[in-house]
Amino acid sequence: MKFQKIIFIALASFFFVQNLEAQDSLQLKTMYQPKYWYPFELSGLAKDNQGNVFVVNDENQRIFRLQHQKIKRAKFRGKANLSSIDKDWEGIDFQGDDCFVLSEKSSSIIGKNKKIRPNFKEYENQTGEDLMPEKWGNAGFEGFCFGNKKLYFAKERTARVVSDSRYILETDLTGKILRKFTIPAKGSKNPDFADIKFEIKDEKEYLYILERNFYFITRLDLATNETVSYSFSKYAGNKKLENTFYKTRHPEYGMAEALLITKDEIWIGFDNNISPVNPENQYVQKYNLEGKQCTIMIFERGDF
Repeated sequence: MKFQKIIFIALASFFFVQNLEAQDSLQLKTMYQPKYWYPFELSGLAKDNQGNVFVVNDENQRIFRLQHQKIKRAKFRGKANLSSIDKDWEGIDFQGDDCFVLSEKSSSIIGKNKKIRPNFKEYENQTGEDLMPEKWGNAGFEGFCFGNKKLYFAKERTARVVSDSRYILETDLTGKILRKFTIPAKGSKNPDFADIKFEIKDEKEYLYILERNFYFITRLDLATNETVSYSFSKYAGNKKLENTFYKTRHPEYGMAEALLITKDEIWIGFDNNISPVNPENQYVQKYNLEGKQCTIMIFERGDF
């Protein structure tokens, strides 16, 4: 397979395409359906300092541990400050040993005895731009991550009553919005963001962004705004929408929801929305997948 390596320079809302070339793709190591007693709508992946992998389900306000390809309910000491609105969990990340989850419903992250929400009102007063989170509905924050004393929130897509599209908010650890930015879309149809992860590599700060509907993972250099993108459409979808990974009424919409970056691997988790895998797909056949369970694909990271 070939992928497109796309490098952009992003200045405010202006984008300049610097380079475009084709090279070898990241290699797929494996894929599997984690075992659970009902279809698990996977929406977030994270690893703690001990190397344990945790997941969340957007239909169930609990934290689960992924162990030996099985999903098990996790136990954490202390209680999270959950209110009736803190539902629809769409992400998970760790700050040190503390676990936080993202509620799309309340536009907040929730941890033990702590809740952080971007200060939208302060941002509006300073910039004159009302982000209108109360009108986002199911088009709110789809991912978040901690990074070097900051937080990053990924706004999923355009909401019906809000003209703004996908973007990322960078805040401090109190929720003060430091800036709002985006990256160039790979096309004009249904651009969106899903999960994001932060990493310091070779003394540089990067965001890794899951672009669900374009089947890309994009690495953004937070200092230079350069981006490098790798496609995983070979495994999860294609432009012709033929033999897609899941059988769904809307194959034009991707189902990749969760992202995990490790030292040697890239994990992508799929929320199938209770759709079955497609028995005609070559990778479904190769890895003996079946039914309506979520799927995790694991790739070699290479130098990405």
